[in-house]
Parts: sequence; C-alpha cells; structure tokens
Amino acid sequence: MLRKLTDGRVSPAMAVFLTSLFYSLYHVLSIVPIFERPWNIVLVLPVFAAGLFWGWMRLRHASLTGSVLSHSFADAGIMCVYFLYLSLPCADKAQPGPSAPVQMLDPQVFREMLL
Repeated sequence: MLRKLTDGRVSPAMAVFLTSLFYSLYHVLSIVPIFERPWNIVLVLPVFAAGLFWGWMRLRHASLTGSVLSHSFADAGIMCVYFLYLSLPCADKAQPGPSAPVQMLDPQVFREMLL
C-alpha cells in the first residue's frame, strides 16, 4: 500500500500516516473484542505509533528488513506478556473450555505482582 501511495499521489509522510491508520484499523478488529472500554481504544494508539515508526524506517532505509525484525521482536514480547498473563492466578476459577468465558485477572494479584 505504501508503494501505491508514494507514486506521486500523496507525500511520503501522508502515505506513512495513511498506511499506519489502516494498519491500526486492522488491529482494532482483534483488540476491541478482547478488552473493555476504554482499554480497547487506548491499546490501538501504540499500534498506530508502531505503524508510523515502521513506515518511517521503510522510507528512511529503503528496506523492509528493519521493520520486519522490529515487528517480530514486538510480537515476541507481546506473546511473552500474554503467556505470563495466562499463567497468573485468576479471579474466575472456572476451568477454561470451549464455552467458558475469558478469565479475568484478579486486580489484587496484578497489583501484588507489580509491587
């Protein structure tokens, strides 16, 4: 998409902005159902910022290598946090299963973990 936008129709900065916007909208589909308001909207902002950063890297270095590696490291970090979250004791003691609701972390346990 970035290549199509930078063929003279819009400036490179606007192309990065639009690409980041569409990148964020794509991620809204996965973030909104998982988190409650206002977190679902707040968590889209770092995705937008990452899209701006990766678009800037692509323009600056004329290569996707840095963006791909950075995105891979970001995904690995997100997966580590996700698995840590799943391993913590939950307030809802229902056993997970196909029809079980998503377990929510007990806020007290989370506070103790941070302190």
